[in-house]
Amino acid sequence: MDKYIYNITFHVSKAVSKEVLEYIKTSLIPIWNGYSHWDTPRLMRVHTPQEDVEAFALQYEVKSIDRLSEFNEHTDKALLLLLDAYPQKVMPFSVLMQEEVWDA
Repeated sequence: MDKYIYNITFHVSKAVSKEVLEYIKTSLIPIWNGYSHWDTPRLMRVHTPQEDVEAFALQYEVKSIDRLSEFNEHTDKALLLLLDAYPQKVMPFSVLMQEEVWDA
């Protein structure tokens, strides 16, 4: 069975990074945990050489790639609230990854 990971990485101005991280933990993750097309959230800090930016990656295991089409990051209300609250301070980008199995 194929395993997929949906990853959304947030590049955040250090000036608002504490507030944004708090929103991700207390609002975004609980809301997204209610979506039926994914589970097992992981929140990670991404190390970046940029001194004025912090980055965080939020990952979910995707149960079915077909069900992922139900989610649209460009219209998701919880994500739009975050972006509207911090214009030009939060820049998300997403990627869908598929686990590759090989003989080591």
